[in-house]
Amino acid sequence: MQGTAFGCVLLSCLACAITAEAATTTPLSQDESTEWIRYTVPLPKEIEITGEVVVPGDDVAIVFEAGELLVERAAAELREAISGSPDPIEVPDPQWTINLQVGGAQAAALQAYPNADQACLILSDSVQGTLDLIALAPHGVYYASKTVQQLIKGRNPGAQVTIPIVTATDWPDMADRGLWGVDASYHLRWLSDRKMDYMEQIASVYCEGVDQMTCSMASYKQIMLDDGPAYGFNPVPAVPHLNSMASKGVFDAYPDLYARGNNADPEAACYLRPQIFDVVGGWIKCCAGMNNVTEVAVWMTENLHQNTGCECDDAPLPPYGCRYGNRDLLELQAILNGYEQAKLQYPNLRLRILSGNETEASNSQILAALPDDITFTYYHSLYTYHARETNMIPSYLKTAGESGQLTGICPSLSASVIADIISPFSGAQFIRYRMNEYASKSVSALMGYPIPRVFYYELNVEAAADWSWNATGRTAREFALSFAVRRGLSDPEMFADWSDAHGPVAWDVYGSAWPVDEMRGSDNVPVDLVNGTLPPLGTTGVYPKPWGDIKTEQQLNDDVAAAAQAVTMASQIGVSQFLQESLVVQGYINSLKALYELKQRVQPGGVIDPQDHEEANQYFNMYVNSLAQARSAVVAWEDTVRSGSSLMGATTALLISMINEMTDAIDDCPNDDNKLMPGICGCGVPDTDTDDDGTADCNDNCPLVANPDQLDTDGDGLGDACDNCPAVANPDQLDTDGDGLGDVCDPDDDDDGVPDGEDNCPISPNTDQADSDGDGVGDVCDACPGTIPGIAVDASGCPLVVVADFDRDGDVDQEDFGHFQRCLTGPAIPITDPDCLDANLDGDSDVDQDDCAIFQGCMSGANVPADPACAG
Repeated sequence: MQGTAFGCVLLSCLACAITAEAATTTPLSQDESTEWIRYTVPLPKEIEITGEVVVPGDDVAIVFEAGELLVERAAAELREAISGSPDPIEVPDPQWTINLQVGGAQAAALQAYPNADQACLILSDSVQGTLDLIALAPHGVYYASKTVQQLIKGRNPGAQVTIPIVTATDWPDMADRGLWGVDASYHLRWLSDRKMDYMEQIASVYCEGVDQMTCSMASYKQIMLDDGPAYGFNPVPAVPHLNSMASKGVFDAYPDLYARGNNADPEAACYLRPQIFDVVGGWIKCCAGMNNVTEVAVWMTENLHQNTGCECDDAPLPPYGCRYGNRDLLELQAILNGYEQAKLQYPNLRLRILSGNETEASNSQILAALPDDITFTYYHSLYTYHARETNMIPSYLKTAGESGQLTGICPSLSASVIADIISPFSGAQFIRYRMNEYASKSVSALMGYPIPRVFYYELNVEAAADWSWNATGRTAREFALSFAVRRGLSDPEMFADWSDAHGPVAWDVYGSAWPVDEMRGSDNVPVDLVNGTLPPLGTTGVYPKPWGDIKTEQQLNDDVAAAAQAVTMASQIGVSQFLQESLVVQGYINSLKALYELKQRVQPGGVIDPQDHEEANQYFNMYVNSLAQARSAVVAWEDTVRSGSSLMGATTALLISMINEMTDAIDDCPNDDNKLMPGICGCGVPDTDTDDDGTADCNDNCPLVANPDQLDTDGDGLGDACDNCPAVANPDQLDTDGDGLGDVCDPDDDDDGVPDGEDNCPISPNTDQADSDGDGVGDVCDACPGTIPGIAVDASGCPLVVVADFDRDGDVDQEDFGHFQRCLTGPAIPITDPDCLDANLDGDSDVDQDDCAIFQGCMSGANVPADPACAG
């Protein structure tokens, strides 16, 4: 044993402790203790904080025995929590000492706890000034240090560090807690801080030729292998689903392994030929040779899509069967034989097996055939990759776990995993429900899948870490409070209120596979709406859309109200991530509300009764606008969580298509915001009946006056009830004097006391009937009041048009010649004065001698009527 640079060596810790004066302990209330414990994740099984000690960070010694990677990592992380740097320091005269201890008499008691190799004790001695982290194995010390780190960081470490006077006993409910796939390899430290210890990544395997099995890891996955153990992770490479033999080059090298027979799947292999053991065993050995690997996973066939597999000849076969036995058990035997081959080279190698959709009917038999040291992980794309509020663990898996067999589960931790459809989901209630079921049914391994990225679902991943360790420790609200405290949110209670309102609504939406199931399965919902085949609320199945987890109308309405509250609270919290998430979920639940209401109003065939048009319009717009809101908000939400390029293309495309599909299905008036269907009046015209006489305005000959019989005596299109001349056709309804009688039936149109037949201005009041030029048109309505006596005039009082009568008085005289002279331009000089256009008598572009000749031919002299034909 030798001293470390973190402080004193283990054997001399007591001597170190007694050389310094003990620091003063400040007692804490229960509320203060509870608040401090919120910084821990996972919540320790048993923890009590009674006080705190504040000492200079440079006066805290960390004592451990060198040689164990995780213990050394624990010491470095503790030093980082205390002073901001993991670099060791010498503390010759410490005020406080943190001892990291593997084994010993106190540790022996931990043998009684589940997963004892990860269990730990944390014991404070304020008199001696020590904090002891005790465990049976390095993992336990590492996890004890994680709890202490969280407590120290929670009290704002700096030059002075706050040490908790804490007593804790801790152990995990599930032995393996981790993730597979996505970008998990990039987040080893973050995940280890939450005491996750398992990671699985798919290896790239190939068959280059006979006995030439290769494997490799992408560079970002290689991080898991190289650095994972330093953070307490068991890094496991996985041989991908075995129904991919053809694409891996197997059948090129081993053509006899190709499955034959009727309906054989093109990727299926014959598991009866011994070469298959070499293929699978070669891949297992290749993965086992990777850096830091002690365990390899093999994923069984995922799906043969109702084709057959494992047949080895061309004989006719029964459909979907296996000629020589259970296909799944033959595949299992090939894996086990390959594993035994690998163990000849790697005797300490362990194996995990992942089930698939294809193996579902045989899983209980597979479990029964497995040796005790092999972990069976349950996976089925339809049964474990969903958010439905239903139990996930089948009875055979529960029985196996309770009997001590190693069982695991591979669930989705996100809203969906299908077709790259991404939606935000901070669902504490959902994760607690899942982890409590797993722990209560003795599942020992969690392999979560937070597609597409870990931090897209930060809360859910952290919640999975919390409850897979301590399944019954926190309520959903308590977890939300602790999450908000660790995130440094200004109002943790408000965040917990938001989580209480938002989480259950999001769970109902995503548990109903909305909107992701519009990408798969049956007809889309607008088609079902028009066909009258939308299911009732609460209808579940393989595809539970659109509202499988929403059982009643009351639940739907409550969700709508809760979503609105969540948006309001998220606005008050002031964090864009949670506001945009709230707007997405509100958009989804409101679209489901609108769809439900449309279902009540749209009859099979897409018919909507006229009395339902207004409400149908309302809910149609609600559906479209709600999905548009979700489409906009989901992009804004991603901007708050992503670190690379956007992954939202498929999601926004789906939402746009859903809007278009609903429009195509029931909107026959796409350019009319007020109507879905043409109805009585056609698109663009409301079916309004303003006068309530039973005839819509568009067809009513008196839309503002009730006329149920629609009588129109004069046939001018206006009903008698509103026609100002009901017996005389007058569609223009002209009423010059505004007396209610149309001009065509009014004896005195201008209401001047002179009957129209005698009135020289019948539509212009002129009681005196003055007519200065005596042309029969009264002065008040005479457009040419100075005509010469005896000249014929039109109804406006103007003489008939005569060439060169520029002043319109009926003669062509000197006054007209004066106008002509002013307009003369000369030959080929165009007219530029608009007032002179009338002087162009010959129709060319100038006013010259030709025009003058015409004028002279029309000259009549003053008061002599001009000849209308004077110009020839």
